[in-house]
Amino acid sequence: SIVEFEVAAALIEDASKFAGRAFVYIRDPSFIDSIPGLNRGDFTEEDPSNLLALEAFKKRLHSIDNLPVVDNYPEPSKVMDKIQRDLKKVVKQVYDKETRRRLLSPQRKFNLSYCSEPIAHYVLD
Repeated sequence: SIVEFEVAAALIEDASKFAGRAFVYIRDPSFIDSIPGLNRGDFTEEDPSNLLALEAFKKRLHSIDNLPVVDNYPEPSKVMDKIQRDLKKVVKQVYDKETRRRLLSPQRKFNLSYCSEPIAHYVLD
């Protein structure tokens, strides 16, 4: 998968480069039961070899030192607070308050208007 290639290039090869800036959130397999039938195919893998590859990928993620992994969150709304805290922490580590304000130009404000409200909050706080 594309995600696996990205992780391999970044974390598996040089995890220290992304220490404290990479997070993994793995949903509970039972989450699929809440998805309407027609849309389930977007969230499931049917090919047995791909299922094995996915499990191997998850094991590799768990083996990376200092990589926070949240396992089995029941649904996106249940993990959102954790994701928001993690992202806010990283943004504050990378950019000081004035830089965050400067980067929030009128165009960026317009772009952020299409995102959830908390994202704009990360940049400004």
